[in-house]
Amino acid sequence: MPGNAKATNGSVIGWRLCDGSSLAKADFSDLFAVIGNANGGKASKGQGTFNISDLRARLLRGASARKTAGTVLSSTTYNPFQVQVPYMPDD
Repeated sequence: MPGNAKATNGSVIGWRLCDGSSLAKADFSDLFAVIGNANGGKASKGQGTFNISDLRARLLRGASARKTAGTVLSSTTYNPFQVQVPYMPDD
């Protein structure tokens, strides 16, 4: 399905990595029909190139009525190995 994104830890045969790379519209016309030049590029009338999304260092999430695609929810870096519980001494 053109335009579908899949969170995975490796490459999948027949899929492109969401790394912002430039693709020829003539070679990927079905994908261009879904995303167009939304991520950059100058494709038009069967010619030129367009860019796929760049999701490197980003969290893949779905859009909803409250949060549209592309909305930055937080610019804070989260470290899952850092202790997140505050110190609470015994009484």
